[in-house]
Amino acid sequence: MKELLKVELGIPSFLEQKKELRFNKIRGFILPSPGEGKLIKLPKTFPNKLPFKNIYDCYQYAKIGNIYHGSHSSIEAISAISVEGKSTKGSH
Repeated sequence: MKELLKVELGIPSFLEQKKELRFNKIRGFILPSPGEGKLIKLPKTFPNKLPFKNIYDCYQYAKIGNIYHGSHSSIEAISAISVEGKSTKGSH
């Protein structure tokens, strides 16, 4: 809140002083939720090497053998996938 107030008042804020923290790419994350049933397998390369160039990090929460009953919130995600790109439009 303090930093927002500084920006509004024209006072140099932490982010203005640390411009190197700004990224030239848009970043976000995906939290896939489980369906119904028992997890019996995952791709052999998951989560260490995924076949998409815009994924820069992936963490697996799910374990083979776990039984799932769907999901009611993001805390029940089976993994966390960090993605980045130059725009919000898909690449064609």
